[in-house]
Amino acid sequence: MTHWDDSENVAVITGASSGIGRELALQAAERGASLVLVSRSAARLAEVADACRQRGGQAIAVPTDVGNPQQCQQMIKQAVKTFGGIDYLINNAGFTMFARFSELPSPELIERMTRVNYLGSVYCTYYALPYLRQRQGRVVAVISGAGRMRGPFSTGYGGSKHAMRGFFESLRVELKPDRVSVTTVYPGFIDTGIYDRIEGADGHPVPGMKEIVPAFAMMSVERCCRKIWTAARKRKRQSVPGLTCRLGIWGDFMFPGLTEFFCQRMLPKEPPRSQRPQALDTSA
Repeated sequence: MTHWDDSENVAVITGASSGIGRELALQAAERGASLVLVSRSAARLAEVADACRQRGGQAIAVPTDVGNPQQCQQMIKQAVKTFGGIDYLINNAGFTMFARFSELPSPELIERMTRVNYLGSVYCTYYALPYLRQRQGRVVAVISGAGRMRGPFSTGYGGSKHAMRGFFESLRVELKPDRVSVTTVYPGFIDTGIYDRIEGADGHPVPGMKEIVPAFAMMSVERCCRKIWTAARKRKRQSVPGLTCRLGIWGDFMFPGLTEFFCQRMLPKEPPRSQRPQALDTSA
């Protein structure tokens, strides 16, 4: 395997406090990268930053709500002030849902998901772009297989991921003259803690989501992140970590009706319910 030296590279990684973002940071730290770690959780970010320094990288934790454009702008300014520029922007922050659209008490969950998953990546890219142009850098959008396929109970998540795909596929063409690459990544089922945080219609996590995924379809987060970094460094147009996801995307493109049939057969007819009590609606 090619040994990549990242000792002169600066990478901004959103959603870095857990899951794919955390593992991406740790792997980059082992190759000496300078890291700007971004998420809302200051405590968890500090832990990841310490772990990155122990592995040989430089790291700063910048607590940021990527759904807030002003905070994104300040985060990018701090990244440049600390390390002098940006070579990689990894748009990874996001959360998911598993709920029937008609059962949402209001559109608020979808609005929040769109603001974080889609607009958060737009904001960070907008403010980082002048510095990425200076270094002919790399933009990576960690989207999801849901950005290429369809499925029930995922209208908000799938919608936000399809929006990311459209944005970054278009941006890639715009940035070619500037020699800034855009890599879109469509992970399938990755073994992270995200399955414990999938939100139901009431905004609370729903139980048993990981058990829905067949064990053979699950990829380790370490392997997934190695593939993401390889694709980013080689400036690939896209990466689809996981054979199951690649087959799913191909099947959905070639046989969309068959894909919907399997979704109806393999997934539960009703989404799991949150175990937390729902607040009473007293607005009427």
